[in-house]
Amino acid sequence: MFAQRHPAYYRNVPAVGFRPSTTGNGRAMSKAIGVDSVIDAQLAKVVATIGESGFFEKLVRFCEPLSGCSSTVVAQFKTGSRPRHLFNTLRSQDEVTTVRPYIDGPYLLDPFYSLMTEGAPDGVYRLFEIAPDEFSETEYYNVYFRRTRLREEIGLLIRLDPQSHLLVSFGSRESDGSDPDSTTLKLLEPLIGALCRKHWEVWRAREPEGDATFAASLDNAYRNFGRDLLTDREREVMMLLLKGHSSKSMARVLNISPETIKIHRRNLYNKIDVGTQSELFSVFLESLATIPVGSDEDPLQRYHGV
Repeated sequence: MFAQRHPAYYRNVPAVGFRPSTTGNGRAMSKAIGVDSVIDAQLAKVVATIGESGFFEKLVRFCEPLSGCSSTVVAQFKTGSRPRHLFNTLRSQDEVTTVRPYIDGPYLLDPFYSLMTEGAPDGVYRLFEIAPDEFSETEYYNVYFRRTRLREEIGLLIRLDPQSHLLVSFGSRESDGSDPDSTTLKLLEPLIGALCRKHWEVWRAREPEGDATFAASLDNAYRNFGRDLLTDREREVMMLLLKGHSSKSMARVLNISPETIKIHRRNLYNKIDVGTQSELFSVFLESLATIPVGSDEDPLQRYHGV
């Protein structure tokens, strides 16, 4: 099993939203934290569309100006399913490089996806406060993330039900003049979360589940990657490496020495027949694409034709 942080770890992450008192109605709360009448009117529009198709558009119109960012993507993450794109304010060229490529597989290495799978609490998180120490050196960053042109990302993480999360991702892109600020979002996070859960309670009864069968196969392939060729420890090192952890960071997570990490890294490289992290990332993505729907095979073994 891959190493995970205990949920208590996230209590010390500075990006987690502050939780003001939720007594009284939404208007009273917004007045108490200084939200002006214009924003109050936008909030009323969000409330009015609970259970309707325009809810996430109104939610984003309310939240995006508060984030200081220039674009937003909203997606649902459900156990056994690929992320489900719900709404975005991206320009067409950014949508092409951001949404579809992400859903096709790289989301498995996204630090925000790791938050969900590791049991982090609802809150507002900034990407570079939660990402591993060598995130910007990973192939995920260089092959996927860099193409999105994002220079900062603020994620509003909301648990909708025991099986699914909502991620509202606010992005600041190169040369767009935006100034990301998570302060107000942190204050409003309990209220926004309550609105989203109420909307989802009504909306999910009307909507199809999507391509859960294919996505479950992708999740299985991710969990099974290297199962038949690597030791459990080598697989843990490999996944931490793909996510952007340095040898020192992996040593802390796994409670072993950096020298032992280097030995595991060398051994797994030899077994997979790669020489660099770039080659490992390519094999990872290419092998996931080879697995038939419903298969429980190790994609690495199938990739090598063993």
